[in-house]
Amino acid sequence: GSAKLLESSLAGSQGSALAECQADPRTLRFERELVKGRAELDNLALKAIQEEQISRSRERLEACREKHHILRLQLADSAADARSLFSNLDFTRQQIEDFERLVARLREARSVYSKTELEMAMASREGTP
Repeated sequence: GSAKLLESSLAGSQGSALAECQADPRTLRFERELVKGRAELDNLALKAIQEEQISRSRERLEACREKHHILRLQLADSAADARSLFSNLDFTRQQIEDFERLVARLREARSVYSKTELEMAMASREGTP
C-alpha cells in the first residue's frame, strides 16, 4: 500500500547522504513512525472499505430474507387454494357419479314399462284420464 511506497521513497532520498555521514537517530525514528502511522491508516482505510462491503451484503441478505418470507406466504396461499380446488373437484366428481347412477336407474326403470304404460302414467300425472 501507500506505507510501502512511503518507505521506499524515504529510503531512496537518503541514498548517498547515509554513506557520507551517520543519519540522525531522531530522523530515522520519525521516518519509522511515519511509515508505521501510514500503514495503520492504510489498514483503517481497508477496514472501512470492508465494513462498507459487509454492510451492503447485510442489506442484500435482509432483502433476500424479506423476499423469501413473502414467497413462502404466497406459496402457502397457493397451496391452500390448490387444496380447496381439489376438494371442490372431488365433490363435483362425486355429484357427477351420483347423477350418472340416478340416470342409469331411471333408464332401467323406464325400460321395464311399455310405451303405452308410460303415456298413461304421464296422462294421469297431468290430471287427464
